Amino acid sequence: MNTTPLSKLGSLSILFIASLTIMVGTVVAPGLMSISKNLGVPNYATWLMTIPSLGVVIISFFSSRFIEKFGYYKAMIVGLIFYGFFGVIGMFLHGFLLVFLDRFLLGAMTGIILVSVNGLISEFFQGKQRLKMIALQAIAIELGGVLILGTSGVLSTIHWNYPFLIYLFAWIFLVFLLLFIPNPNKKASNKENEEEFTNIKSSIKEVLLYVVSSMFLFFIGIIVLPTYLPFYDMAEDEIGYLLAFISFIAIIAAGTIPKLTSKLKERNVLIIAFSFYMISHFIFFSTSNTIFFIIAGVFHGSAFGLTIPLLNHMTIERSSSKKLSKNLALYTMMVFLGQFLSSFMEFIPVSRAYIFLITSIFALVIVIYSIIRLKKFS
Repeated sequence: MNTTPLSKLGSLSILFIASLTIMVGTVVAPGLMSISKNLGVPNYATWLMTIPSLGVVIISFFSSRFIEKFGYYKAMIVGLIFYGFFGVIGMFLHGFLLVFLDRFLLGAMTGIILVSVNGLISEFFQGKQRLKMIALQAIAIELGGVLILGTSGVLSTIHWNYPFLIYLFAWIFLVFLLLFIPNPNKKASNKENEEEFTNIKSSIKEVLLYVVSSMFLFFIGIIVLPTYLPFYDMAEDEIGYLLAFISFIAIIAAGTIPKLTSKLKERNVLIIAFSFYMISHFIFFSTSNTIFFIIAGVFHGSAFGLTIPLLNHMTIERSSSKKLSKNLALYTMMVFLGQFLSSFMEFIPVSRAYIFLITSIFALVIVIYSIIRLKKFS
């Protein structure tokens, strides 16, 4: 752990930077149909949101070595510079090749930023303070989602390409990084006793499986609802408000994690969260009523808010300093792999409503598996 204390402005800057990770796909969500049409990719609308995830997944194989060599701080500087560039330039591109190459590279920078954010949190915080900071990180990400989705929905009604300007916040946050966050100047240590971590390799793998499953289930809602809800006469700005509401609920849920995990086992929290996913997806499948869509949003946002921050903390707690950057890269890869895999649900030859039925059953399977595992190890 780094001995240099992090100021409140430094902590706040980390949280601002963390909010960029949800921005990568959701900036285009409310105006997805009009944006895809004007970029010349109308038949691949949802891929605008999911191709960045592929960039994260592929580049994560290499980013851990880059970060180990240069450190979290310098890697974040590189990520922020090019994140802003690849983000805003997307509004000027047209056609499948250029648009999706740009989205891929934007995703690659997002992966570097997320690993670096988590790495810096692991440097400056430990134990309960780390879990609290990770919970705040999740709150910042989802609060960013609320503001971004709402703002993007409004901007997309003014002009289809205005939402891309939101990506320039990366350069503002770069200034915050340089001013308020000290460089730990620390590389991964090989001196730490690895024996205490050898028995939890399988636990890390299981954590990563929960990560990819949670993000898959969450992002199904994010990418399917913008093309599903118009059938129920919802306008783009109304869809943006619903997605923002889901993010707002996730903020509330994430804030409960420190107290919840002190009373319940981690696996119990995961069982509750995936039960919420099951309920939300079943409601999305079975209703056409706006009120019930909102109720489903409460369960959907709660599930996300309870899972990803906790799994982030579990990844760090189960990693030695030698393996930390690698495991954080794997964690990041699983986060965005879940997002990317969600796009393939569109190829299933069923209606969009039945996609939610399938994913509700998938969430039920995870709940049953988790209950069995809890009984086995309790």
